[in-house]
Amino acid sequence: MQLYQVQIRRPDPRPFVGTSGCPSGCYFSAGVHEAIYSLLMMKHDFIAASANIENLDPEHLAVIIETLDGDGHGQQIAAVWIAKEQLRALLALRATRTHVTPAPSQVRDKLASFYLWCADHQDIPEIKTLATTIGKWQQPVIDAVLTGHSNAKAEAHNRTAKMVARTARGFANPHNQARRVRMATTRAARLSRRDRQRRRTRTVARAP
Repeated sequence: MQLYQVQIRRPDPRPFVGTSGCPSGCYFSAGVHEAIYSLLMMKHDFIAASANIENLDPEHLAVIIETLDGDGHGQQIAAVWIAKEQLRALLALRATRTHVTPAPSQVRDKLASFYLWCADHQDIPEIKTLATTIGKWQQPVIDAVLTGHSNAKAEAHNRTAKMVARTARGFANPHNQARRVRMATTRAARLSRRDRQRRRTRTVARAP
């Protein structure tokens, strides 16, 4: 999508640099977000800074929908993005975020809204694939929302291990790989332990 837009608006044959190779954030919607923001920046001639925005305010949301609604390609991107937002609305009910156990009826309603949207746009392959995947793992998803427990931490460590291997361009020594992965996945715990030790040291030093 980005290459197509760049070729139209920039016929210059010289090479150019994109950000698609280094997205930060959730991998599923990274391509959708990049396409949306690329279209907005090209249309209004600006470069946006990353502010780690979790939810868009209504004014900016209206600008995005209006821009994407201009042609068929943009409408498909908007449909995929809305499907992702429907799924986020479901996951936002989880007890670890709201500190309140959601009612099963709330989870069913959000899940039904997601499936209905996907059914109305099943001609888009990405939406069909997402709905199929969620349908396959529906019960684990429901359990995660109701109980607040999931394998998210294990998946995060798995992703970190893969990123370490990619950064190192592979490992010839499995012991070095295990050491690098262990250092990367325990960094937060080690920093927290170090901060506690520093605070304890300062407290002892100030004691009379």
